[in-house]
Amino acid sequence: MRITTAHLENLTDWINSEKGYPEQAWVRADDGTFTAQVLHVYVNRSSGSWHVNQMVNTGGGVRCLRSGTAREVYEFLRGMQEAVFLDDFQKRITGEKS
Repeated sequence: MRITTAHLENLTDWINSEKGYPEQAWVRADDGTFTAQVLHVYVNRSSGSWHVNQMVNTGGGVRCLRSGTAREVYEFLRGMQEAVFLDDFQKRITGEKS
């Protein structure tokens, strides 16, 4: 299967939603200034490779979680998705509240 931008963006959207992270990378204030949404996870492509980034401050600073080909980034995001599934499964079994 060919990995498309939509595949990668759907996974990051799901991760943001499940973890309670902001769904938008930037929000515009009434005065027209932009503020980055801390913890937002997104993908972008630059210099011929894909990057999974996470916002770390309101000024737009990011940390790179993974970079590589579209397939490598897809597999990384699927691993993140599986980790969330396992975490939720563990909480259901032990009866922990979120």
